Formats: sequence, C-alpha cells, structure tokens
Amino acid sequence: MIYSNACYAPGAGEPQLAENVAPETAVERVSTYSRAPLAELGASAYFATDFYEGAAQLISTMLDQPELPYGRVFAADPHFDGAGLATGAHSTVTSAEVWLHRSPYFDGRVDYWYAFAGDPDGTFGGSTVPGGGEAVTFGAGSLSGVGPTPLVAIGGVVTGMASYYSENPGYEGLATVALPAEIGGAIPPGEPLTVVVCADRCVELPVVDVCPCHVGTPDQRVANLSAAAWTAVSDEPFSEGLVNVQIDLRLGADPGPPLAPVTDLDI
Repeated sequence: MIYSNACYAPGAGEPQLAENVAPETAVERVSTYSRAPLAELGASAYFATDFYEGAAQLISTMLDQPELPYGRVFAADPHFDGAGLATGAHSTVTSAEVWLHRSPYFDGRVDYWYAFAGDPDGTFGGSTVPGGGEAVTFGAGSLSGVGPTPLVAIGGVVTGMASYYSENPGYEGLATVALPAEIGGAIPPGEPLTVVVCADRCVELPVVDVCPCHVGTPDQRVANLSAAAWTAVSDEPFSEGLVNVQIDLRLGADPGPPLAPVTDLDI
C-alpha cells in the first residue's frame, strides 16, 4: 500500500499548519493509517510519501527489483537521508516496524514527510505481517545494513537518478552520457558505444566517459548527462539537479539484433 501526498499518512500534518510534531504523534499517525492494510487487507508493506514523484520512485524500484528488501526500497528514494531516520514498534500490529523520516522539504520546513510500516526485510512478494497489539517503544534508529539500491542491470536496464555536467572535451555541445564503470562507463578509444536513456523522452546517447557517480553511497547516480543530453531526454530545468532515468544498456553492449521499442517513462 502506497499513500502519495496524503496529509498525516507519513506522520506530518497539513502543509498550512505550523506544527512541531512529536515522534509519538507521528508514529501513531503512521500506525493508524497502516493498520488496516497490514492487519486486515494482507499487505506486506505500507509506504507514505510527500516527496515529489515519491510514489513513482517506490513503484519503479519494486518493479525493477522485486527481491529488494523493503528497507532498501525505502532508502532508494533520492531524498532519503539516514540521519533523518527513526524506527520503532508499530502500535497495533505485532511484528511490524514503523520507520519515520524527518527532514526539510516544503519551503525548508522540517517534518515527517516519508514513512514505512511492515517488515523491512520483507520483499514485494513477501508474506503479510500478522495482526495484534504491541506497545510503542519508539526511539532513534539507523539504517544498519541498509545502503543504496545496488547498481545492477535488470534485464539489461538500469533505473535511478542521473545528474548533469556541461560537456566532454571533443564532444562540445553534443548530447552524451557518462556511466559508472560498474555498468559500462569508459572513455572510448574509438567510436563510442551507445545506450538508450529515457526520462520524459527516450534518446540514444553515446557513452563518452566514466563517472564515479557516488556509487555505493546514499547519493548514488546511474548516469551523468551532458547539458545537451539532459535537455534531449527531460523537460525538467537544470535547477532540479537530478532526474529519474531508465537506461537500456543492451544497444551498446550487443549491437546485433535491434532493440524492442522503448516506451516513454511515466514519471
């Protein structure tokens, strides 16, 4: 169950209310919203997000990597900050945990904009959490053992966040892409390989460089787009800094059989 931009569902109140929500209040709100999905409807997890495109990010991660534990799914959101996380017991569902994420967001306001309830070790196809009652014992928590989404291609496709840079020497003004070495980034000795990058549109781009892209950290990226490439695939302004992309690696890795058509992402 995913609640998107629903007041109180992730622990925060209404945007127009200048609240200073106590942790106990936030966990009670999340527990209340998640009780029916977990205890009565058989859901294996509950997410609530007020982040822009937060629901799309969750759905994309779970569909691309259905065996990824829910804790890692939660941490894969680009707005996630481990320092803002607190965990505790669900107030009415035995064996379920509540994860609250308190961070600055709308106009810099600090509040509980993101939450999870359920078993953080469960997966998209996992079992349900049994119902029951348990007292809240809430305190600060950390993502012990939960890191960024692994940088792997599922069926030749990688999904994640991309940043941008101006251009590469020798490719001035052209739409190009740099990839992490883990998924084929390299400085081409000759004619560069190409990949298909999709955001608002899908464009075939040459891979002309390798980027560290913060691999293995919470700031992990899957690509670094030249300014021209960003404009080619996305309608977002450069001020956004990051854009959610899908990269089909199969064109560059195997130039034999043609690719099936790649549809535009609905993000």
